[in-house]
Amino acid sequence: MSNENLRSALQHAGLQPDDLAQIIEVDVKTVRRWLSGMAPYPRHRGKVARALDTTENELRPKLATAPPNRPPAALTSDLLAAYPTTNDPAAPDWQALMRDATDRIDLLDETLLHILETDGVPDLLADKAGDSCEIRILIADPDSPWVSAGEGAQRRVEVELDDEEREGHNQREADASREVWQDANQRALDLLRPLMGRHGVEVHGYVSSRFNSILRVDEQMLVSLHLWAQSTPEAPLLHLQRNSADGLFDRFAEHYDALWQDASLPLKPHPDTDQEQAPGEPTRHDEPPAEPEPDIDRPHQPATPPLSETPPDPARPRRWPRRPSSDFTGR
Repeated sequence: MSNENLRSALQHAGLQPDDLAQIIEVDVKTVRRWLSGMAPYPRHRGKVARALDTTENELRPKLATAPPNRPPAALTSDLLAAYPTTNDPAAPDWQALMRDATDRIDLLDETLLHILETDGVPDLLADKAGDSCEIRILIADPDSPWVSAGEGAQRRVEVELDDEEREGHNQREADASREVWQDANQRALDLLRPLMGRHGVEVHGYVSSRFNSILRVDEQMLVSLHLWAQSTPEAPLLHLQRNSADGLFDRFAEHYDALWQDASLPLKPHPDTDQEQAPGEPTRHDEPPAEPEPDIDRPHQPATPPLSETPPDPARPRRWPRRPSSDFTGR
């Protein structure tokens, strides 16, 4: 059922969906979903009401005041199922969910390697973006001090050692964890590089502490709730579907949006490394050496020793520079 109150308010304000999308700073598809009847997230409702010079109650009365006779919680719950681990055999097939996506795909994890290294997934994401499906990808940015001081980097192994020996052992464990995480981060970025810059795909690096893993496909969501020193496949899994406003689905969707807007930065390939040389355009290495000046009569000067051979140009910046590391336990 469409939201006629919102549609009338838009017409009264002389605005189009594109105009409202720019004011609220959301995609125009989001505004169209509101017009088709989907409830805006709580963080957007006040902005929409102010932009249209009205109130939340006038735009969508059911959101402002709960109906007196609410249906049983079991009928409106967003929780479809819960599983002890993400890789539980009975858990939903996340690849099938992604293949059925028509509107949006949101991904969140430290590296998302368990998804990105699955055969065909990068190509599937590219195809979905080509079909006008919005794709947002959030992975940890290793520049973040919260990430570099994360769970894996600070993990302490309980062994029968005295204090001095344990300190050295723990430091070696932390260093090894950093190296593993750096390698994993590099692999994730290499897999994401072909998607960066593609229309419909945005990749951000979050700079906050670790929360959970999210795979959202349209109005369904898989949430892995991380446990101490456990990898993502070992985390408990929630399967959610948006059946009610302000339910579990909306809470995690708002969490993702807040992390995207307030605690992440866009990740892009280094501009120098992706620029191809134009055909026939000389480079510094191709330029011929400067011709010697013709001899002219000049006062005799003592001979100077020949200059050493010009060293090669420094290497161009790495595409993905090594950065301080963070936790990675196989994710």
